[in-house]
Amino acid sequence: MIIFNLQALLLLILIIPLFYLTSYINPDFSSIGHPINLCAIIFSSVIAEGLNLKPKLFFLPTWLLFSTVLIVTSFSNYGLLKGLMAIIFIVLMIGVAYYIQTIILNKKWKKAKELLPQFLNKKNISPHKLICYPDYIYANSPFHEKYLELMYVFFQQKWFNRPDVKNHYLTMIEELNVRNSAETEIKRNQHLKAILDNNVKNGMYKFMLDNLAKNNGFDIAEAKSGFRD
Repeated sequence: MIIFNLQALLLLILIIPLFYLTSYINPDFSSIGHPINLCAIIFSSVIAEGLNLKPKLFFLPTWLLFSTVLIVTSFSNYGLLKGLMAIIFIVLMIGVAYYIQTIILNKKWKKAKELLPQFLNKKNISPHKLICYPDYIYANSPFHEKYLELMYVFFQQKWFNRPDVKNHYLTMIEELNVRNSAETEIKRNQHLKAILDNNVKNGMYKFMLDNLAKNNGFDIAEAKSGFRD
């Protein structure tokens, strides 16, 4: 039984015409295991990952699964040189995904920073729009969360310990505490503030940021005043 998610199905729909095209040009390309086809799948999967889509096959990212197949088949069928070329190709593809995600993140982060002064000036800005972080710093599956925890903690430290990021969230917390009269929400905010003040050493739970964005007292005030995102 083949197990896949919706993103993997969409990826397959996009790739099938390419398979027909390559097999028409050269019958040797008709096999999905041909290096050209594997490279096409990996390239498409990497672009999807860069756009924050997560195509998976048998619970594994498609780029990782087919990269493994490409490396094994290249070494076993084509020798050392082709195997090394396959590894270089995969490293380049990972770089492409990282570059795409960086461009998207920079745009989102720039927007969040631009909205902060408006939020401080009591404009109709939801706290949700001020929350920004790279998608890759939090696990997207229980497997990743369990076995790659140290890697995600490192990414979280690297992001939230940036001076501009830290100051952004500290300023946001101070403003929310001024607006909010709910003691429990203020305590939650102060806990998050203490983590930021002392540098993020053990990572930062995503639910803390969710609580910050969902600051209950402020949400109620927004609803009463008719504020909208």
